[in-house]
Amino acid sequence: MTTTKAAVKFASAIESLYMGSQPDAAIDEALALPSGAALMWRVLNGCPPNESGRPGGRRQSVDLTGLLRLHAQGLTDGAIARSLGVSRNSVYLWRNKLGLPPNG
Repeated sequence: MTTTKAAVKFASAIESLYMGSQPDAAIDEALALPSGAALMWRVLNGCPPNESGRPGGRRQSVDLTGLLRLHAQGLTDGAIARSLGVSRNSVYLWRNKLGLPPNG
């Protein structure tokens, strides 16, 4: 199976589980994907989370769509942080969680 066909197959499987109200972690586990793969798919497709989050959990401080867009443009963690108005550490942590390599 070519890489493109495999990617389409996984995207379709993620979408099916997402539409079945499965949270990101359950989708990753069901498809044996790396942690954060369903989150990345969901963010790239503009879909809200299926889970309400853990009680007492903190609000997500980073605009993931903006982070992905700015990272794709080649900006460093510091430049992304300044653009989004968050700390460089927040960008670093989310970039790692999403499996993105550093720029620069």
